[in-house]
Amino acid sequence: MILAFDSSTPWLTVVVGNSQDIAFQFQCEARENHSRLLVDVLQQIGESRLIPSLTGVVVGLGPGSFTGVKIGNMFAR
Repeated sequence: MILAFDSSTPWLTVVVGNSQDIAFQFQCEARENHSRLLVDVLQQIGESRLIPSLTGVVVGLGPGSFTGVKIGNMFAR
């Protein structure tokens, strides 16, 4: 499973899945609340026990908001 998310636009998108199935999907208009929402969504993913099956992380690099891209990269690391 791969965790993929993008916070470079006003929308926050988070997906956990593989090439055939989506195990978790979240999309919301976040505006300036990307970091707060991303913490909540990642906590939900952790509680759903998907984290141990993760093999990689993919993060959107824009183009878009510099702050949004920075937030995404910080969470991915």
